Amino acid sequence: MLEDRVEAAVNLRSMIPQVVFARELSFVGRFEQIETDFRQVAQRVGAPADLPRMNVSGTEGPYARLFSSHTIDILSAYYADDVREFGYGQPRS
Repeated sequence: MLEDRVEAAVNLRSMIPQVVFARELSFVGRFEQIETDFRQVAQRVGAPADLPRMNVSGTEGPYARLFSSHTIDILSAYYADDVREFGYGQPRS
């Protein structure tokens, strides 16, 4: 069950919050605007800005609908620093 796997991963600390890594960066791109942010990074490093779409899942809509409220509570607590630092809101199922 997905909920059991999420709890196990959090307990093992295998899903490290991104804010741990982002503190050392001068720019953090967002998936919600990946094309724009990728172009900005490519321009900074002098690389082509072509970003092909690959492995598209077909899942649309809020990801939170895939999780129970218990799992959302676990993830919200564990990733509270990420939510605050990157300006995300509380997910709703």
